Amino acid sequence: MVDKFQISEVFNDDLVMLTACSLACICGANIIFFSRRLLRYLFHFRERGYRSKSFLNWLKDNDIYDRKGTLIAIVAAIATELVDLEAIDLAISLVASIAMIAIVFWQNDLRAGLAETHRSISLYNRSMVLHSICFTLACVYLSTFHTKIHISLYWLLVVGSIQSSPFLLVWVRNMQRFS
Repeated sequence: MVDKFQISEVFNDDLVMLTACSLACICGANIIFFSRRLLRYLFHFRERGYRSKSFLNWLKDNDIYDRKGTLIAIVAAIATELVDLEAIDLAISLVASIAMIAIVFWQNDLRAGLAETHRSISLYNRSMVLHSICFTLACVYLSTFHTKIHISLYWLLVVGSIQSSPFLLVWVRNMQRFS
């Protein structure tokens, strides 16, 4: 005879596994998307001679922010918030992750025009490390200090990550001046 406790334990393990798979999709897509977008911003930053003010003015004047990636992440956040089934959350996260990755691979690759100088490689690597640390700490904070976290909050972290990428690049550049 199967005990009720054993059934609920198996059910909870499945929920944890579905949530972990959703988080893996979100984190993987975020890292791939961020790394490719960072290269695009680095290309334009280099065109402006690594001058932060000129780059930020260019961003403002051209109304440059990532609309497609942000839209996908916001739609995924809303959809996962409206649905309260972990299996559907996983499906939504998987589809949104694939869509984000497809966007960055279908667009023009600016790496050919980006000379791999010590400065650009250093800026890219430092920005990626800082982004990875911040995103991981935010995910750990959400997972550790809150008992009931919905997967939609992680998608909102992705929105913040996408929107902060050009500013992170400028901040890392300004920090390099002082080191």
